[in-house]
Amino acid sequence: MITTRVLLHVVPLVLGVGACTDPLHGSVRKGATVDTLRAEDAADVAPPDDSAEAEAIVAALDGLRWELPCLVYVAPNICTTAAVMRRDTTLSGDPDRLYAVTLRFRGVVEDKSYYGANLQSGRFQLGGQPNVDDWNTYALRISDPPSVAYLNRGTSGYFHVGPIDFTTTLSMRGGATLTLEALAYDDQQIPNLDVFGLPVFVPDVAPYPAAFDGQFIQMDVVSITSR
Repeated sequence: MITTRVLLHVVPLVLGVGACTDPLHGSVRKGATVDTLRAEDAADVAPPDDSAEAEAIVAALDGLRWELPCLVYVAPNICTTAAVMRRDTTLSGDPDRLYAVTLRFRGVVEDKSYYGANLQSGRFQLGGQPNVDDWNTYALRISDPPSVAYLNRGTSGYFHVGPIDFTTTLSMRGGATLTLEALAYDDQQIPNLDVFGLPVFVPDVAPYPAAFDGQFIQMDVVSITSR
């Protein structure tokens, strides 16, 4: 819906610069969390018996990124981007074990309305569906046990981006496929401009100290337990 987006975007242009050259991985830093949500089936678990097993899981997941960089600025406050970013990764580990993986998500995204959640907290939603509109969707899909987590829960229709920083614990079985999915339904998005028309910086996450030119989320592993 190009006409609608161009007419409604009225904040001034302040370009951010820089993007991770790897479409999946970025810097890996841990720190304080803003919002914490633990899935029901993540309770009463114990650490993996084999530290090498845990290290393999971390290696498969730590630093994975959703990235929708700006391609062409069609207005001072709107840019084109790829319609779809989708990447799969396989969780290492024992297929007979269910892992509770605590993940931290940081980045810069526009808000999206979702409905029908099983669980929700702040910008995170487990289950449900995205609203039918042109605002970007950011999802993490897990094949076993089947689930989908949405990472930019909010209200569609706002013409600025904002930072996210939260942790959540998700259940996944060894050998499960995790799919990182970002969708820009009209091939356009809001650039990295906050409500004041300024770029948003995410400390300790590449390309900091520069601002990412577009929208992104980075996922880092905080802890792993299993049963």
